[in-house]
Amino acid sequence: MDTETMPAPHVLAFGRRHVVPRICVVENKPHVRSFLAQAFEDLGFVTCDCQRADVPRVLAEFVPDLIVAGPLTSEGELALFLRSLVQDGFAGKVMLFGGRSSLTLPAAQEFGEQLGLAMLPPLGTPFRDRDLAENLQEFLPILPLPSVPVDVGEALNGGWIELWYQSVIDARMMAARAAAAVIRVRHPSWGAVPPANFITEPDDPRLERLSRYVVSHALADWDTFTAVAPIALSVSLPLPALLTPGFIEDIFLALSDRAMLNGLMIGIAADEAARDIDGFRRAVNALAACRIRAGLDHVRAVHLPLLEAALPVAKQVKLDRDLVAHGVKDRRSRDAAAKIVKLARLAGVRSIVDGVDRRGDFQLAREIGADAVEGALLAKPVDPRRFLRTVSRQAPRSQGGTH
Repeated sequence: MDTETMPAPHVLAFGRRHVVPRICVVENKPHVRSFLAQAFEDLGFVTCDCQRADVPRVLAEFVPDLIVAGPLTSEGELALFLRSLVQDGFAGKVMLFGGRSSLTLPAAQEFGEQLGLAMLPPLGTPFRDRDLAENLQEFLPILPLPSVPVDVGEALNGGWIELWYQSVIDARMMAARAAAAVIRVRHPSWGAVPPANFITEPDDPRLERLSRYVVSHALADWDTFTAVAPIALSVSLPLPALLTPGFIEDIFLALSDRAMLNGLMIGIAADEAARDIDGFRRAVNALAACRIRAGLDHVRAVHLPLLEAALPVAKQVKLDRDLVAHGVKDRRSRDAAAKIVKLARLAGVRSIVDGVDRRGDFQLAREIGADAVEGALLAKPVDPRRFLRTVSRQAPRSQGGTH
């Protein structure tokens, strides 16, 4: 294999600087691409994945800092791919991956270095998280980004908003009984943006548009899930959007017969309900008329007076993650959490503890008698494709509805 002189490196145009390192996974097998891209996202990278033929477009549009390429059909094709990166002026890093016993991998690594490409150590498969972190150590740690607000309209127009799903685990049976939809914004430069940095104000006219987007995508995903196994769905929506004329009726019309059988739960923030208890009751009654249940989200100690008015109509109470975190160490917070769960039980309302990210959180949830838990300790939010695999694994054990 002869080498060629690498052309001048591609320089990012003004306004296209990368805040978070970008990785493009080049692999012809979709499931491998998806798995690797998710592994890189978990480390904090902005990722994309593509087939070999799409690389020129990705270089121009996505402008990756690192290309991760798997074994192609032959050693010759891999050599042509590396040569094409040189010809396209790619000035980032390249990391190859493949079987640890592969003879092609070290040969391709050497050829890439001869071409003048900046080659990272190859990643042998199967690999551990530690192996991946060691190969990418010059990019890690990715420091926390400043809290920069994202314009909702820009996120909607740019297609940056995604819905991921977190399993809601029955605290006694330790089985997933529902899927909780969570919003994730994938900013092209900043990566994953916390929802708190883009949620609009209650009087923002774009709030209804965002809510409709969430509902339409959640119901479409839910119909896919229920085709495999019965599972309930909870979606958090702002009270002002629910009170918009025709909004609740549109949700009912969008429900499929299959999804209707498994129960939809609309969560409303306790702060919003406390500010407008009459509006909360109107929304809950309108949802009930459409056979849709409603509950309170982000319930804290300050909301104990609200429960007296809300529990007669609410069907679920979800404790705020901060109350749970404080309850592990603070007796007053623990007592408040226990009282909320007790009031819910007396009213025949299901209680969920959110933010169960550590063992102590789970122990607290069990001690106060919560019906279900939700948090990273037992299940992290995942994209619809991965959540569908979770549902598929439970399909043989699923019996009847999920109410």
